[in-house]
Amino acid sequence: MQVLNGLLRAWGYDDEDFVIQEEHSEELASLFGLSGGVVKVSRRSTGEYRMYATGIESAWISSLLLDLARGYLADAPETAPAPLVDVPLDARRAWSIR
Repeated sequence: MQVLNGLLRAWGYDDEDFVIQEEHSEELASLFGLSGGVVKVSRRSTGEYRMYATGIESAWISSLLLDLARGYLADAPETAPAPLVDVPLDARRAWSIR
């Protein structure tokens, strides 16, 4: 979790504002068909939370960072990187310099 706290600080968030709870019960894993567990990330200042599946094949940290960039746990700070947006090929062609 130290890596996650470092990422939050690098993006301009106060890592003390977040509560990260891990749940690795077999019952929960079988209920949702998970190989790992579930992580609940709460934000103290807003009361909002999101849940992410964990496990070897999970990219939950990337999902969390994308959710933060989109403002799902509250407004993203100005220092947060913009989320990547896929531009359709036709639009890229229209913008290209000839």
